[in-house]
Amino acid sequence: MNKKLRNKILIGLAIFLLVASGLIIYLLIEVDKALNPDPKYNTVFTEMYNENNFNKIQPGDDVDYVIDIIGKPFKVDTIDFIEQLLYTNSPEDVFFIEGSDGLRLHGGNDSLKYSNITVNNKGEVIKVFADFELGGKSKDQLMLLNKNQLIELFGEPQKHMICDCKCAIYSYSKLKEGPYRGKLPVIDLRKIMVLDSIVVGKVKIEGNPYNSYIGTCKINKN
Repeated sequence: MNKKLRNKILIGLAIFLLVASGLIIYLLIEVDKALNPDPKYNTVFTEMYNENNFNKIQPGDDVDYVIDIIGKPFKVDTIDFIEQLLYTNSPEDVFFIEGSDGLRLHGGNDSLKYSNITVNNKGEVIKVFADFELGGKSKDQLMLLNKNQLIELFGEPQKHMICDCKCAIYSYSKLKEGPYRGKLPVIDLRKIMVLDSIVVGKVKIEGNPYNSYIGTCKINKN
């Protein structure tokens, strides 16, 4: 093989490796976009929204003041009272879903046991979601108890969630139209919590734009 031919082969091989490397990098980037959420890319804000003005809003402000400085929201949702008591042998493997009486379970723990009890604003048990009998009591027996009786019989739950705002949620961000980045829709949530035309709280976190409860509930681990 003469020197000229060898150089051509080496150049061709170098070009091939360069193109292949670029293609691999491109595919890795696209896979990353598909699996990992990018809230900044995924988020659209209302026309008048301004982050500095949003930060100025405090509990006690009138809703008219809110609209004056950041405009009207994309939508207004009303959220209801939800309270749940979770008894489990592994709190690290069971998670509440805000605004839902369901649970998110972390896989891989074959010995996981849980009993998630939903009560209304009077403390009455209205639903039991469990895979074992808490204290030897069936679901039907648990349904006859109230919150105070549960705590008296079984102690404080390992986890507790209460969504007691019962307020209107003004949403100033939403998911952009078209393809978004990530396995699940995650955006920069910007929400104002309003009760009787007065601000009672605000939400400034990353989360699912389709769940109005996110950021409004209090979750404690005992």
